[in-house]
Amino acid sequence: MKIMRKLSFFIALMAMVVILGGCRQPRVQPPRFKLAVLNFALAREVKTPKEIKGWWFGARDIYYNPYVGETFADVLADEISKRCPFIDVYSRMDIKYYLLSKREILKRHFPELKEAELTKTINELDPVDIGRELGVDKVISGVIYDCHTSHHRTFHWWSSVVEAEVKLIDVDSGKVEWQNRMRLRKKFLSWLGTAEVLASKMVKAMEKELFYR
Repeated sequence: MKIMRKLSFFIALMAMVVILGGCRQPRVQPPRFKLAVLNFALAREVKTPKEIKGWWFGARDIYYNPYVGETFADVLADEISKRCPFIDVYSRMDIKYYLLSKREILKRHFPELKEAELTKTINELDPVDIGRELGVDKVISGVIYDCHTSHHRTFHWWSSVVEAEVKLIDVDSGKVEWQNRMRLRKKFLSWLGTAEVLASKMVKAMEKELFYR
């Protein structure tokens, strides 16, 4: 008798699972659109690729990369292409050529500008204006607040930190549709590997919070 009751309960439970599973709505793919991932700005200027922090047994070598703004944009664009088939990601190489042509125009019209001033001017271009010139629907811009690899000089363990803020902007309205700021530390991983993990987390959060709410 007890066996029959347990069997009946199990059958009823499985039927409920099937019914509830059948009631789940399929995930609807968002409308297709064109997206340009722009170079990320650096919150802090990288003056040297390496510095030493701490002293004695606590001393650490800190390594920086002045091109992390471009590299993170490359990594993020690749991750979006992999995870979001409904997004047409504008070629990152074509964006680099576009910015290079802007730089050449500035040099031609303002020959007195130094390299640092040219870089600053390019970095201050309005993302919405860039998006309109590229003919895309949305742009991603952002800021790298921290990116370094730390190596302990005594015990030789190492880790990397990447902190970035991402903004997805609608070109037509100029409004920020989504933004997120994340910080990630990974032991025994390079800054580039850490950036790849962070980019994956960013894209997953964007999918969940914006496209598949």
